[in-house]
Amino acid sequence: MKVKGFTTRQVRAGVKRTPLDFIPTVTPIYPTTTFYYHPADELYRIFRGEREGYSYGRYGTPTHTSLESAVAELEGTETALACASGMAAINLGLMAAGACAERGIVAARDVYGATYTLVTNLLPRLGVPTTTADFSDLEGLRRIVDKMRPSVLIFETISNPLMKVADLPAVVEIAHQAEARVVVDSTFATPYLMRPTEHGADFVVHSTTNS
Repeated sequence: MKVKGFTTRQVRAGVKRTPLDFIPTVTPIYPTTTFYYHPADELYRIFRGEREGYSYGRYGTPTHTSLESAVAELEGTETALACASGMAAINLGLMAAGACAERGIVAARDVYGATYTLVTNLLPRLGVPTTTADFSDLEGLRRIVDKMRPSVLIFETISNPLMKVADLPAVVEIAHQAEARVVVDSTFATPYLMRPTEHGADFVVHSTTNS
């Protein structure tokens, strides 16, 4: 048998390449950044979008997939996407919902502090106007939405930290009548208490650091 050099052993020692004949009770965590395929052409097929698989940690790992599948199943949604932080998820949710300079955003006044800073300070610098509103005042909210015709409404099922509870179905109705999408931060409620898409919300966001 050919003796492997020390540098080869340093990289390869203990790495099992053959399929396992057992299933762990707890889903394992994959800390790897890159993935090995044999033959190597399979990796190129993944990069070209010809087959599913993992190529580089930035684009996903089995750990991410497991988390995303769990959240989607708990929320009752078609899919979920894991981000590096709750605020990254908020920003992505707003962009996916269509936040734009032409129509802007209406945000609850009592959203999480960093969310408030994002929508009232950072996004307006990029040309996305934001109006804040008291989402417990449905008639007042309707007047603001009818006047502004925003692209997105964002609020929390249970606000952080004031613990105010919004009438989610009513807010969704107001938004959709104005052809706006709804982003709901449901961190405090969790899917156990509330699943916003069941009441018409378009996007649901969680910060797992607070769950």
